Amino acid sequence: NHGTISPTASAISGTTNGINISNFGTMTNGGTAFPVISLGAPVSQAINATIFNSGTIRGVGTGADGILLQTGSCDITNTGIISGDQDDAIEINASVNPGLLSNRITNSGTIIGGANFAINLDADMDTVINTGLLLGNVELGGGVDFYDGRLGRIQGVLTAGAGNDTILGGAGDEAFFGDGDND
Repeated sequence: NHGTISPTASAISGTTNGINISNFGTMTNGGTAFPVISLGAPVSQAINATIFNSGTIRGVGTGADGILLQTGSCDITNTGIISGDQDDAIEINASVNPGLLSNRITNSGTIIGGANFAINLDADMDTVINTGLLLGNVELGGGVDFYDGRLGRIQGVLTAGAGNDTILGGAGDEAFFGDGDND
């Protein structure tokens, strides 16, 4: 996308494996309970997705995530803005094979969580590399997770969840909770 996508529901929705999305423009949703990008379906076969954003992905309304992946692995690169005005900017659930899938989020832009989280992950092996700005809380969930924010900032609380996690913070004042296991 190099323009504007603003439909009456989700801008992009899919359950097919191997989805690749690139956004250089503006994507919004059509209202309450519709994520801007909605991939996968609860308790179905896991999918793999790649998302690149250098524009704006903005979820508007209650229950409207910027990006929602319900099953599978995802590689998200953000150099622009991803937000969920009244929900999560990015939410990834591990409905199928929790703890066996991996997700990677690389942010050099801005990720803004509304009423919930900037990033909300589940029981997978998650990697978050943040050289930009995370506005809102971050939940890494269960599994062996890795967060590197040495060159970025987080304005919120990062909770690692269960699992042997590695958390590398930035130069500013940041709040981290390791939760269970060895962190």
